[in-house]
Amino acid sequence: MNELIGRKKELSMLKTAANSNKSEFVAVYGRRRVGKTFLIRRAFDHNFSFQVTAIANAKTSQQLNNFNIALQKVYPSAENSFATNWIAAFQQLSDYLIEKEARVVPVKINPGAALVYKQRIV
Repeated sequence: MNELIGRKKELSMLKTAANSNKSEFVAVYGRRRVGKTFLIRRAFDHNFSFQVTAIANAKTSQQLNNFNIALQKVYPSAENSFATNWIAAFQQLSDYLIEKEARVVPVKINPGAALVYKQRIV
């Protein structure tokens, strides 16, 4: 299914953030399996520098492994230093985003919430 039903307002808000000339931070939240990730992918036309989705009911160590694996797929330099905590993980992500001059980064922090950060490129 590829159709968005009843999400015109949300899609419009996300597209406004995507087209903004300034940095944007958007939180998308709701219960599981209602289409948050689909909505974000549609709004940003799959144009992400990095994307990771949390694992439902997983321990922190499993979430970190998931994050590290996703980051290593797009940022081979991260292979040499597997982050063991969230501070180190987000520092590696920050290094990658600065190097890539990234604009859009969705971060799904748990199965019920997703965050999108769009950085303004000067």
